[in-house]
Amino acid sequence: MSKTDMASYPFLLLKQSTATLLESQGSAALATWAAEWTTPARASVSCIAASASPLAHAEHMPWQTRQLAGGSALWLHLPTGLPRFLEHALFRLEQADASSEKHLSSKMGMAVVDAAIAELLANLILAFTGQSAAPATTGVIPRRLWRSGSGAVLCAISLGDLSLSLLLPAEAISSYAVAEPSKARRTPLVPLQTALSKVAVKLSVEISQMELTLGQMRTLAAGDVLALPTHLDEALVVRGPGGAAICLAHLGSLQGRHAVELIKRPN
Repeated sequence: MSKTDMASYPFLLLKQSTATLLESQGSAALATWAAEWTTPARASVSCIAASASPLAHAEHMPWQTRQLAGGSALWLHLPTGLPRFLEHALFRLEQADASSEKHLSSKMGMAVVDAAIAELLANLILAFTGQSAAPATTGVIPRRLWRSGSGAVLCAISLGDLSLSLLLPAEAISSYAVAEPSKARRTPLVPLQTALSKVAVKLSVEISQMELTLGQMRTLAAGDVLALPTHLDEALVVRGPGGAAICLAHLGSLQGRHAVELIKRPN
């Protein structure tokens, strides 16, 4: 067994928030590029775990590798028909008259297409990783990146009926896209009693309750005295939110105001 086979790597699952963030960043870069090059609007970005992609079994596909400024690398696959597709889109060759031969490819046209592709890739790589990349070289994708838990992300960029792919190892995006609120510095926890110490709670004191008939209520007038069934020395009920009984109290006064003196909890 080789040293490469014995190497261990951290187990990382792709979070939906990470995929969503990458799609958002990539879509913004794609839209900016499309507006500058006036290419067709039918373009989109989707990002999934590399292990969930059907490309995981497509080892025969040609891949390029790009070394990033931070020391990591990524891989990309360009469909063979992309240059011709972009040439048609940029120069509207599909609208040209075939009899005039203006629909044919040209060296000048392909030079423009190469520049457009280079700018597209540079924008996408910067959007996905926050880093610049060196020129492309041929390379073989390590098999570990296709395995579940590798943390690698496959981003597919659709242009018309074509799709180009970028395979991003976890280390290529960890310092840029994987930073999530859960990893931010948290405020130290405080005891619940301390946290609730300044929360205002409304209390009510129930002096007494009485019942009157409707006939008696119709005869009430200002100055009438209603005798309550509660004696003056009886304890009053102090209620909290929702009418829950908190404790018992005696009615009194303090500094010229009505007050209650708490005496005990209710039975």
